[in-house]
Amino acid sequence: MKARAAQLTVCRWDLDKTYLETSFESLRDLIKVPFEKGSDKKAVPGVVELIRGMRRCSIAAGYRQQLFFISASPPQISRAIREKLRLDGVEYEGISFKHQVRHLVRGRLDLLREQVGFKLERLLAGARRVQPGARELLFGDDWESDPFVYSLYADLLSGGILPDDCERLLRRCRVHADYRRSVMEHLRRLGPERPSVAGVFILERRQRPGMSLDAFGPRMKSSGNYLECSLWLHAMGLLDSQGVAEVALATGLDAATATQSFERVVAAAAGNPAAGNQQAARARLELARLALSETGLLDSDIPRASLPQRAKLALRRQLGLDTAGPLADDSAGNRAQTGFVPDYHRLVDSWSANARQEGDK
Repeated sequence: MKARAAQLTVCRWDLDKTYLETSFESLRDLIKVPFEKGSDKKAVPGVVELIRGMRRCSIAAGYRQQLFFISASPPQISRAIREKLRLDGVEYEGISFKHQVRHLVRGRLDLLREQVGFKLERLLAGARRVQPGARELLFGDDWESDPFVYSLYADLLSGGILPDDCERLLRRCRVHADYRRSVMEHLRRLGPERPSVAGVFILERRQRPGMSLDAFGPRMKSSGNYLECSLWLHAMGLLDSQGVAEVALATGLDAATATQSFERVVAAAAGNPAAGNQQAARARLELARLALSETGLLDSDIPRASLPQRAKLALRRQLGLDTAGPLADDSAGNRAQTGFVPDYHRLVDSWSANARQEGDK
């Protein structure tokens, strides 16, 4: 991959259901968690290869990358979590835990399922500690409120949502007063030089009808598996084609499913069915298509980029430039996002913790 300016890229990764196959839907699940060992925990297929691939590519490209985890699990299991990450060979800079056991002992059952306030507070605390000008990539799932929280956080950093409106949203979400106060304090202390969110990546775990992520705008990329997520990152120049192939193999998908995932990302990247947009999307993913085809993970009749595009990309590959180019920096995504702010007051009805609990009844 081509070297670029030494910009800091901060990856903030949800731990439960995004990295780990965690279950905390019942009191019994919560009680079991502190007694698990690192070897008992299972990673979501493909996530380890994706994280390691991104780190490897950042080193090759000459920019710094940091990884922070956010977990709704209690700090009492930190030893097991750290052991699991060590076993997986994942390098990281920090983990934030939620004091679930403390809430349980104090009888604060209302805080056990509190996600919006907890995660937003942790994200803003992290933003205050990174260097000005850093770009952030946020990784989560749709099991609870990650799409809402991550998008709101991004717009708070950019100024698309003002602090007063944020407080009104938190009240509508019924966020506990302690979390509200902490969030507002972090917002007051954020300086004008802030990090920016270059992308939000959501792994679909719940797949419930009527819960589309389209309302959050083009900054948010949803994926049915980590192959799809790796393709988005490849199109942005953050993962090479070797990394895409490694992720695909780790997911255990068959060729038909992998092909379907590839075509889904092409269609989403194109934005509309116009032939020109389809060709541009295929061009951005052509090197990944070649790598996947070489491993037998794509159907042989999958459409390719145009002949001129393939010739151009073949030259880039010979030169060791293993990204497609058009999205090699964040500018394309930022231009698409400019001026768009989701209707958070409407989205509260779908993505707050209370709404999700009502839907589970």
